[in-house]
Amino acid sequence: MKQIKSRVYIIAVFALIALGSLGFVNWICGMAFRNTCVELQEQYIAVQVEDEIRGIETSVSFGKDIGSYYGMDEILSRISAVNQLPVEAVLTGASGQVLYTTLRENDEGLYMLVHIISRDYQEKLGRITEKTDSAASLKCGDFETMVFPMYKNGEEFLGRMIVAYRAESLIPAGFESGGAGLWQVWAALAALLALFYAVKRKAGNEPWYIRFMPVILIMCGMLLYIVGLFNLYQDRYNAMITENAECSAGIVRESIDNLLDKGFDPQRIAEVSDYISQKVADNDSIGNISIGRVYYNSSDDARSRSEDGVLHLPIEHTDLQMDIQLSRSYIEGRITVMTLTFAVIFVICLMITYELTYLGEIISVRMSDQFNRDCPQQYESMSSLIRLLSFASYTAIYTSMSYTAVIMRGWGASVFGLSPGVSASLPLTVELSCIMLGSVVIQKVFRGERTGRMGIMIFPFLILGNLACTAASSPYVLIGLRAFCGIGFAFLKYWMNLLVAAGSRDAEGVRENCARLNGGLLGGITVGASLGAILAQAMGYQSNYYFTVLISVGVMAVMLLCVPFRFLDARRGPGEAAVRSEKKERIFTNAAVMKVLLLGCVPLNIGLMYVVAFLPVYMDNAGQPALATSYAYLVNGLSGVYLGVVLVSLLKKLPQKFCVVLTMLLGAAGILVLTLNSGLAVILISAAVMGLFDGFGTPGVTGYFTGMPEIQKRDTAGMLTIFNSVGSGVQILCPMLYNILIQPDGRTWPLRVFGMCYIGAAALFLLLMGGGRGLALRPKEG
Repeated sequence: MKQIKSRVYIIAVFALIALGSLGFVNWICGMAFRNTCVELQEQYIAVQVEDEIRGIETSVSFGKDIGSYYGMDEILSRISAVNQLPVEAVLTGASGQVLYTTLRENDEGLYMLVHIISRDYQEKLGRITEKTDSAASLKCGDFETMVFPMYKNGEEFLGRMIVAYRAESLIPAGFESGGAGLWQVWAALAALLALFYAVKRKAGNEPWYIRFMPVILIMCGMLLYIVGLFNLYQDRYNAMITENAECSAGIVRESIDNLLDKGFDPQRIAEVSDYISQKVADNDSIGNISIGRVYYNSSDDARSRSEDGVLHLPIEHTDLQMDIQLSRSYIEGRITVMTLTFAVIFVICLMITYELTYLGEIISVRMSDQFNRDCPQQYESMSSLIRLLSFASYTAIYTSMSYTAVIMRGWGASVFGLSPGVSASLPLTVELSCIMLGSVVIQKVFRGERTGRMGIMIFPFLILGNLACTAASSPYVLIGLRAFCGIGFAFLKYWMNLLVAAGSRDAEGVRENCARLNGGLLGGITVGASLGAILAQAMGYQSNYYFTVLISVGVMAVMLLCVPFRFLDARRGPGEAAVRSEKKERIFTNAAVMKVLLLGCVPLNIGLMYVVAFLPVYMDNAGQPALATSYAYLVNGLSGVYLGVVLVSLLKKLPQKFCVVLTMLLGAAGILVLTLNSGLAVILISAAVMGLFDGFGTPGVTGYFTGMPEIQKRDTAGMLTIFNSVGSGVQILCPMLYNILIQPDGRTWPLRVFGMCYIGAAALFLLLMGGGRGLALRPKEG
């Protein structure tokens, strides 16, 4: 009976995984399409508003006063009625005071007005460079604004035209969820999973494809689902872009009609070419506009459309015709982005589904008599739990943690009198400091605390802290909240180490569970950071904190339901093993150990922070889209998790000294390659090399350190604690270091100097240190 119940639970869990995977793909693709809708509508609004602003600037240059401008109400009304979109217009003076507005005296109007005159929004306006050729987009409360600066004679700043709207109101009528008609895929998938577990025999030495059958089924369903969505959205993109081009071209035709009505000679139409060219430049969906005389048109439809992406609009009262050629490059670019998004989501879902296969074994033991008992099945279940909880926890944390500096740079804030670049690094620096200090305090204060209570202490910090970060609008508040979250991260790291120590049968089990913990960590960082980049592209960087909260809630649920707390507390015992009492600080007086810490541990930990403190900020500074950042994270993670393991195996007989030297040279190569240019291909190569640096260098440097005679004479576990503490201290300084290396103007000399430092570390290590033994480390296991 229990076996049947266990299978029912497993079927339900994997059916929910399948539903969640397909639902996530459908949601993220819908968000991408929604953003394109909003982007095109914003371009259309910008074309209209810039026409009106040009008229205002001309009138002011001829003597009109912006403060008592006759006819301004009609101008703002035309802006608020553009293409029948629900937008509002506000004109402010040079000092930010509201001069004219279409906002009504109702709840919605007063809400918008209060936010526009608020101090936060006015500070955001002040951080915008006044002399700009395009509108700036700013978040204001829960609505969006486009800001258009105005000038007298191109020099004297007059004020700003602000167009306010809610993003969802710009979505075309009839917009529906893309995957509404594809639910059959999930239904078939759930049925196949149920059939598989119904006929599956008792677990044993079964082939690999039996264990991974849920992954295979879910990913096949995902592939079918993605193909269906691709075909659906390809047609929608074409239709939407064509409609936008028609609307924008209609503005040009209307302007030409007005000129002709005033007696303008059609033969002089070439004199307005600059105006037409500017309209083409302002709208990405239009490739070219041409005007010519038509002698015959076989189409009865005045607004005929050819098959090659050219729209034909006749100009009234003339024999002229306007031909609008759609920008194929823009359409293809959008479809390419959609394809790349599908691909990265597929890889992320594959990694997530693979990790979730451990749930089968965990649920089987949880529903059996072996749960909370000292037996082989419970130890195997604990190994699976350690891998799954490590993966899920680090996925949650790194979905948002890596992007805090990007948020700070976007605000352009300066805190404590520091430059914006250094200020951007402070939240992560403070968070890492709290992790290190918290780890020391927690180890001393909570050493004898029960495992269950320790686990519960993690989540108030992670859930409440990240939830508050979603609403943070002040850099000081964000710094304080990241410190709060850092305490939760410290609890998590200590608690995971408790699981490894108490959940392992013997020393060999500790090594295997450490490998599983590290494998889950690397996979979680890769998936979390890649997922964060996709979510940021769809919803903005600050929304990533919502997903950290959501995943943290899921981790808490798995912990409360599946962790055998009584078994772990019994394994720990009342006294709990203590570390040797000898004074570890004496190790810092040993010259050989200090050389390894300075030339091995320090550069290793600086390089390990590449993926957290450097990559997202560098990609943003280089103007790369968030989707490209996601690919960089995937390349880095896959290179470290898989190629790094291969390199360890190939070079396992190489003396450890040369392994450390090779690690430093990999770090130099990963940094110096960025001095070539900031193109995406170069960044991906750098990310791959730094992934190898992590996957190969971590066991290489750690192996050299633990293999030293000076270390083996002492408590190895205690020495590793010192090694990790030094690494944590170095990592605290890394966000500030990396933000200094990233120059806003793109200069690469700091990166060149930094890369040469790694070469110097390799040379010094080669000259000063002993040879050491072979690497003698098994590859990290998944």
